[in-house]
Amino acid sequence: MKTKSRTAAELQRELVEQLNAIKEPASTSDTIATITKWLASNIDEFGSSAETYGLGRFTRLDISSLPIKMMAHNPSEEIDAFRRVARHTVDALAMKIRDAIWTAIVWQTSEQCPNCLNDQLRALKTARTKRIVLACDFCGWAQTLRGERWSGGEDLVIMNTEELAAHGMLDRMHKN
Repeated sequence: MKTKSRTAAELQRELVEQLNAIKEPASTSDTIATITKWLASNIDEFGSSAETYGLGRFTRLDISSLPIKMMAHNPSEEIDAFRRVARHTVDALAMKIRDAIWTAIVWQTSEQCPNCLNDQLRALKTARTKRIVLACDFCGWAQTLRGERWSGGEDLVIMNTEELAAHGMLDRMHKN
């Protein structure tokens, strides 16, 4: 017999309880570890939203390999956003979880988007050929390291700290 799915409010309340258990001051690593652990145990509650927002990939992260400690990210603000803003649908909660994890783990460079001028580009790599692609979260622009528009055709994946260092990307860090 299938159990009744929990509402977005119930899921958010459970996640906030987990986040509240983090010892203050919260580190980004602890915050992301808490969110991804909670997500792994609750992924089925998100139904098609899990696939829409790519939540599954976040349940398999090796957090220790990511540049989290070097990122200009405020975990207290992220936790506060989960506490203060009620997500009324599972879809909206899935999107918030995706955005919270993404901004904490995907390297943001100092290079401004040439298309919209509203955001710094994030460093990703192509899944198959391992080419570096710089992409804008705001408008979706993507380009190669040489500044040429990237035409797509391959999935983009998150780069770990070792890969970022090997390509000199750690020197291209965005500072708030």
